[in-house]
This record gives sequence, C-alpha cells and structure tokens, in this order.
Amino acid sequence: WTQSDPLGDSTFTWTGAQAVLSVPESGVSHEPWTSGNRAAALFQPVSDVDLNVVAAFDTRPESRYQLQGVVVEDAAGRFLRFDVFHDGSQLSAFAAYVDGGSVTTRVAATAIPVTDGNFVRVTRVGDTWSLFTSADGVAWTQRGSSFTQAFTVSRLGPYGGNAVAGTGQNAPDYHAAVDYFGALPIPAQADSDVVAPDIADVSVVPSATGMVVSWTTSEPTTGSVDYGQGGSYGEGTVDSPSLHLAHSVTIGGLQPDTSYSLRINAVDLNSNGSATTTTSGTQPAGSGETLFQFFYSGQQSFGALGEPQRWVNILGNASDPQGLSTLEYRLNGGAWVPMGIGANGRRLVADGDFNVDLATADLQSGANTVEIRATDSTADVTTTAVQVNWTPGVDWTLPYGVSWSGVADLTTAAQVVDGNWSLTSDGLQVRNVVSGYDRLLAVGDTSWTDYEVLVPFTISAIDPDADTAPSYGPGIGVIMRWNGHNNTVTPGSQPLQGFLPDGVDPTPFGSILWWHRPVGGTEGAEALDHRTGVADVDSTFSVQVGVEYLIRARVTTSGANSTYQVRIWPAGQSEPTGWMAEFVAGSGDDEPQSGSVLLVSHEVDAVFGDLIVTPAGATAAAAPQVAPPGPYIDSDQQVSITAGSAEAVIHYTTDGSTPTPLSPTYSGPFTLAADSTVKAVAYETGKDPSAVTSLDLMVNEAPTVSAGAGVTVEFGQSAAISGSVSDDGRPGPLTTTWSLVSGPGEVTFADPASPTTSAVFSEAGTYVLSLTADDGSMTDQDQVTVTVNEVVTPSGYWVANSNGEVYAFGDVPVLADITALTATSPLAAIEADHTRMGYWLAQQNGAVSAFGDAPVIGDLPGLGIVPAFPIVDMAATSTGNGYFLLGSDGGIFTFGDAAFRGSTGDIVLDQPVVAMAANPVGDGYWFVARDGGIFTYGTQTRFQGSLPAIVPFDQLAAPVVGMAATATGEGYWLVASDGGIFTFGDAAFHGSIPGVLAPGQSLNSPIVGMVATNSGNGYWLVAADGGVFGFGDAVFLGSIAGQTSGGVIVDLAN
Repeated sequence: WTQSDPLGDSTFTWTGAQAVLSVPESGVSHEPWTSGNRAAALFQPVSDVDLNVVAAFDTRPESRYQLQGVVVEDAAGRFLRFDVFHDGSQLSAFAAYVDGGSVTTRVAATAIPVTDGNFVRVTRVGDTWSLFTSADGVAWTQRGSSFTQAFTVSRLGPYGGNAVAGTGQNAPDYHAAVDYFGALPIPAQADSDVVAPDIADVSVVPSATGMVVSWTTSEPTTGSVDYGQGGSYGEGTVDSPSLHLAHSVTIGGLQPDTSYSLRINAVDLNSNGSATTTTSGTQPAGSGETLFQFFYSGQQSFGALGEPQRWVNILGNASDPQGLSTLEYRLNGGAWVPMGIGANGRRLVADGDFNVDLATADLQSGANTVEIRATDSTADVTTTAVQVNWTPGVDWTLPYGVSWSGVADLTTAAQVVDGNWSLTSDGLQVRNVVSGYDRLLAVGDTSWTDYEVLVPFTISAIDPDADTAPSYGPGIGVIMRWNGHNNTVTPGSQPLQGFLPDGVDPTPFGSILWWHRPVGGTEGAEALDHRTGVADVDSTFSVQVGVEYLIRARVTTSGANSTYQVRIWPAGQSEPTGWMAEFVAGSGDDEPQSGSVLLVSHEVDAVFGDLIVTPAGATAAAAPQVAPPGPYIDSDQQVSITAGSAEAVIHYTTDGSTPTPLSPTYSGPFTLAADSTVKAVAYETGKDPSAVTSLDLMVNEAPTVSAGAGVTVEFGQSAAISGSVSDDGRPGPLTTTWSLVSGPGEVTFADPASPTTSAVFSEAGTYVLSLTADDGSMTDQDQVTVTVNEVVTPSGYWVANSNGEVYAFGDVPVLADITALTATSPLAAIEADHTRMGYWLAQQNGAVSAFGDAPVIGDLPGLGIVPAFPIVDMAATSTGNGYFLLGSDGGIFTFGDAAFRGSTGDIVLDQPVVAMAANPVGDGYWFVARDGGIFTYGTQTRFQGSLPAIVPFDQLAAPVVGMAATATGEGYWLVASDGGIFTFGDAAFHGSIPGVLAPGQSLNSPIVGMVATNSGNGYWLVAADGGVFGFGDAVFLGSIAGQTSGGVIVDLAN
C-alpha cells in the first residue's frame, strides 16, 4: 500500500487489526475535492478492469463532515469518490467525479441508516458505476442510481477525511479504521491487536477548583480521567468519549489548595487498555479563575437542520470560589451585554447557570465568536469564548423523526432552548439532567404550519417545589407553533423570559398541549391558548410516576382559524379515537400562523422517547404505489415506489413494520435479499399521511445449473451427461433444455429436457453443450465439454454358423469360438461389442459365450432358465456392458445394463419373431416378425413403420429374416430371405439383392441376417451358405460360400 498525505498532517497507524487513517481538526478540508485528493488514503495500483470492491470500516462518522469511503484515481489525477459522511444530523451516502476544479455529483447526498456507515462497496461494469452501503457486509443497498462515467483506473483504495463547513470554521478530527479492503465476500479476519496504547505528553493545568488534564496516545483511543484524594481515584471520572490522538478534559468542583491523584485511562479500537497515574494540586482559594462549563461544548452549530426559533442559546454554568459578581457576553467583538446568573426561578435553574439568547438575525453565516466575561467578588475577571457556527436559510424537513439510539450528539437532532439535556445511558431516550421550570427542547422550523406530533414520555419524579411560584404545578408535553421567547415577562432580562403576545414580535407559541397538574386547578390532559389560558381540559386523565405514556398533538388550519388537539394514553394500550382536549384559535393578530415543536418538561424529572412529526391537513396524501405488483420479484429486480405527487416524501420498510419518518426515506429503487413485506407511506405538506401501502413480495432466485463434469467417449458411443438443476420453485414450473453450443457435427440428446441424459454425436471432435434452466422469469445456464474421440475400429466382419464356428474377414481379430466347447444348442446369433474387438455367441437355449474384449455378463442357463421358445437373436447396449436375448415368441431377456422395456412373450403372434436391434443412442429396442411387423419398446425408441401396413404377408416375395438400426436411432432396415431391403425412418436405401441379380436369377442360399456399417451409410447381408453381399459403404472383404464344415450360416456381426 502507498500512503497518501498531501497536506502532510495526517497520521497512519497499524493497530494489528486495522489501518487507521487519521486527519486532524483543521480549518482546511481533508477530502477528495476541487483542490485535489487531500484525504488520508491508502492506494494500490490496479488494472483498468471491472470492479467489485468493498471497504469495511470499524468506525463511522459521527460529527458534521467527517467522512470515509473509497477513492478511484486515474493517472492524470482525476478521481471518483464514493463515501459516507455525517452532515450534523444524519449519515448520508455520496458519490462524485472530480476533474480538477470541476465536480459532477453522481449520487446526491442520500440519507442512510446509522448502521450502514461501516461498509462501502463500489462496482464498475464497463463505464457503469454503482455505490452500495451495508449494515453487515452481506446484504447491500444501492444508494442513488447507477451512473455512466468513462474512466481509466490507475489506482484505488480507502480513505478517511473531514470537510470544513464554512469560512472560519474547523473541520473535526477523524480516525477512519479500515478493517478490510478488497473483493467480496469479506473473509474472516485472522489479524489481532493485543498491544495496549501508549500514553504520553501528560499535562495538568490547575485552578483553585478544577484542572485541565491533557495527554496524547500512540493510536486513536477513547479516554477518561479518574480522580480522588490520598491515592484513591474514586471521587469521580471525566470522560473523553470520542476517538482522538490528543485528549483534554476539564475536572471541576475540586477543593482549593488540595492534592489530587489522577489516573489517565486509554482504550483503543480493539478494547486494549492502558493507564498512567500522576498527582496535581489545586491552587489556593482566591487565586483561581472562574470555571466555565458549557453544557454543549465550546463549539456549537446551529441552523444546519433549520431554524426552530428566532434565537440560538448558549447554555452553561459558571462557578468561582470567591463568588460571582457579574456575567457579560459579547458577539463578534461587539458591546458587552449583561447576563443573568442563576438561579432565577425560571429559565436559570441552578446557581451559576447562564443562557445567552443570540438573535439569529445578529449572526453571520459561518463562524461567530461569543465571549463570556465573569467578574468575581474580588474583582478578578475571567474570560472564555465559544464558537457558534451558523448556517442560515435551511428549511427543516417535514416529516421529521428522531430515533435517539441513532444520535451521538443530541444537538445534531434538536436545538436546546432551556436546560441541560442529554441522552440516557442506554442512548434510547433524551432527558433533562436537572429538572426545573420549563426545560425546553426544540424540533422543527418556524415555517411549519400544520403538523402532528407523536412522542412517548415517562416521569421519574416530580420536583418537591413544583407547586411553588412561578411554576404553579408540574406538567409535561409539547408546545405547538413555537417561535421563541420575547420581552413580555421581566423586561430586559438575559435570557428573555417572556411568553405572551407583545404585538411586535411573532407570538412565542400557539398552544401548550400537555398533562398538567396546576395549583388550584384541575389535573388532566390540557390545552392552553397562546396566552397560557386554559382552553380545554380532560379532567378524567392523570399520570403515574414510572409509567410510560404517549402524547399525540395536532395543529391544523381552516380558513382563518387554527385547531389544536391532544390525546395522551398509557403505552401498550390502544390509542383513544377521540381528542381529550382541543380548541379553535381565531385569527387575531397575536395568533401565530406557524412555528416549531417544543418538548416541555416542567418541574418533572422525565425522559422522552423517539419523536415523530408528520404533516397534517383536511385530506390525506395519495397512497404510494409499489412495483412490481408481485407476488414474485426476481432477486436482481429492483423495487420502485412512486408517490401521487412530486412534492410527496416517501418512507418505507421491508420488514412488515409500519413506516414512519424514522423509517428509511425512499430515494431510488432497491433490491430485496429475502421475502419481504414492503410498506410505504407518503407525506405531503398540508395533508395527513397517506394510507400505508403494503405489498408482500417473494424473492425468486435464479435457478442454479451445473452441466456436470466433462465427458470423453469414443465415436459411436453414447455420452452420459450428469447435469443438475436446483431452484426455489418460483414463480412457476421449471424447464430445462440441453442445446449444442459448438462442435464439428450434430448432437442428438436422448431427452433434451432432462438434466441427466445421454447424447450421441455425428462426428468425432470437441463439443460444448449448454444446459439452460428457466423458471419462467429467470434463467441460468452452464456448459460442459464432451470430447468424442475418433475410434479406429477394425474394418471387417465375422460370420458364424450353427455349429458355433466363427470366420473373420478384413482386419477384425481372429478370436475363438464354441466349436472347442460342448455346444448344448445350435448357435442363434453373433453380436459384436462396441470396440469391435470382441463378440458374444448366443445359442438357441440362451447360453452366451464371450470372446475378446466382450465382457462375461450372464446367460439363461446361469439363471436356471430354460426358454419356452428358442432364442433367435441378440443385441448389445451402446455401452457394451449389457445385451438383450430375443425368443421367437418375442420374449426378452436382459443382462448387465440392458433394461427390460416390454415383450410379446404373452401374446399370440401371427408370425414368429426373427430379429431385433437395440436403440444405439437411447433407451429401448425394436424386434421384427417374419411378416415384417415391428414391435417397439422404450421411452426413447420410436416406431417408424412396418411391412404389414404396406404389404400383406401373403404378398411378400420372401419372409423377413433380419434387421439393423441406423446410428441415430431414428430408423431401421429390414431384410427378407431373398435379399430384399425395406427402409423406415432415416434409414437410407443403398441397394438390395433383387436389384443386382439378372432377371430370373436367384440366390444359391437364402439371406439369414444383416448388419449396418459403423457410419450407417451401408450394410452387409449374409446368406446361409456363407455368401456376403455389401451395399453402400459396406466393402466386400470375403466370404465362406461353400467352405463351412457342415453348419449353416446363421448370422454376421461388425
């Protein structure tokens, strides 16, 4: 790997299990962009080929504009980037092509689930590129659409980086831990990290009541500092919870002029920990500075989601051992403004609390500096500063949802107005750390008009002083159409405390919809108007501490009026159908027409669960349409969802759950990995959510085809092909087909629709056969190579007589016969094996003798069977590993791999059976009677015709005495005792005895048998006196006419 660090400030760390690519906090972006690829990256050179690579990270971005992904470069420095990044509120996927200063967005920023941030996959087929993310590295979701980009790849690899959000701002540091980079599937990892991180550069800066502890680590780690007195570390712990190389924490609330023991802890990505200890003393009382604690860090961002009120708030606490005298703030070097110091009974709950109201109109786009100056009772002055990053002009998206479990920093999902809010320890809820008067958390935009809110809450405790002024009783719920505090209560205070109409600024809110237990009033589900007057209350409702409830609140506009409604019910119970409290607000000048949502926790210790806000209106949005219609969908087919309006936003699920704004936002077609119930809902401004569209889709996987192992056979043999097909049975019946891809000749399949079949070939050579399976929607195919070797077989024939003597002609081998044996019955037939290097002799009693390469397989005497009718012929299978014996009654006896397919042994025939032929390429056989009647058996053996259908027996010049099959198995010849030839199917006529004898001339002895040549383009006939006659390519090689030793010739073989 080649490390790429263009800015020279990145760090590359090998942990033993990951490669960590670190970029520092900086005012300069470390990303692949118009200034070049400034990210920390690892590269390998690759060929310019199709790609399917994945980068698996053990980290994911959690702060605004941290990013990680895959970068692909060409030799000229142009590049394609594929990444995931955090925009301050959510993770998104993105892809772009960068050519110098020109950027072409290829996949627009697309929100993805938090769990999808660890796996980035890039595919390239030709010039088509696609981006995928995954939660587990197995199931992938395409982000955006595939795009076309001509590109000559030179090198590629993973990268980590950051980006500056605006002028004067810093990008956060980031440490991208790459666990794997390469092709799918991701292999099991054998690497391990057992080395603990080193802790160095420890620094302690004390004050009278606190200290700042800093340190560095040899690799990115989280950290913490345990502290205590007298060698103990149990007094408290301050965390540094994010991965950093340089850490710093502030410990507050310490005793002046006291020695403290400090234990600094570091834990790396792979849970290896280390610790180091030191001691430090605080300064004497009166010599320390004011200690500032900002509830939400010293660098805060606002506006990235939208503008929920006309203020942004900087909240914290200041403490000084000498006591605070005054607090002041100034914005961007302006005039100092006096601040209130808590507690004040309203917005500032605890001693030393402060809350700076900064008007958004006073903020400059980008970075702003807010200085806070404290003066203590001894006139000591301490100044600190916080950076406020402001993004104007963003409209908060509606619908909106917050799943707190997916939020690392709650200020990226909501805007705090009052109080110290935090996520619960399990990350599933948000709570006010210190309860008190109107703890407020804002969501949404001041431009929101009509909407509905759903959020659960649980009260853990009610403040003991909840009923005292100015609280006048506990409450919890939501405030609708919030715009921000004004100056109507305690004028001139900072922060502002007003919430009543003032006729100048937008009215702070439209309605408070909540549970309330007012002092001297009626407890219940309550609706307050914009002047906090009780507009309606359901006094039958009350809450119990420790019980979870859900609250649904709604505001809609009809003409000049606005209607507010609320209902609250225990979680786990059915939602009430009616509203508990509601009221209609008129069109007065002080009635707000829009505003955001506030979660309000008033004098209660409580938590809120996941929040959902949806548009509302008099009518519902049109239901979305899901395609394809199902019930089946191919595994490579994409699901698309369309809305009835271009302005609608669609959210969907694939697990059968009801979609909400917390569900994925539909951004483009996607595939399904398994059977799914796709549900979708459409949201449109000014309308209620649509009905939920639900569609069950069963994923059809393509058939899996194997054509089997390659086969080698000799020409003339049948090749056994062992293919296999598996399928999920969807969507319909599966069909399989064998076909010829290439080869020098033709192929005939015994059953082209069966995966396991056999085939014969018209010529020797190399053949490629394809097996295709089609389930009605998807297909798969595989190929197998069959090598057909040219067989150099002897050219000749054998002639046998009834005594069992065998005579060889041509270059067939001279082998033994049964004359040396004691024949128990006259010879009935001779049959050559497929090598032409051996033969069998069959006697009329069913005894069979094997000679040469012909194997011994069995006979009737060996089975203790005496045939009722004499054996008249035999035929071998194409493999040479079996044969049939034929009785004159049409009875069939099988041996070896010869399969019995039927006989006429139990039928009274018009004429006796005289000869048979086995199908050379498939299952079955034929036999023929003296009248030329054909009997056909076997699923792959077809009847091609017979003589009785053409010529009655009494009109035949001579009876039929023999037959032979063509090489294809699609035809046969019959021969009569006078040498007449009859052809059927694809059997070609090559000549006959009557056709060559002179008129009036006849044979000396009748014909007794025939055999076809290997090519099928000729045949020999043999007479009872041993005379041999060749036709077609059957070459005469000799005969024994008149030379036998007493027995008549009964058969010949080739």
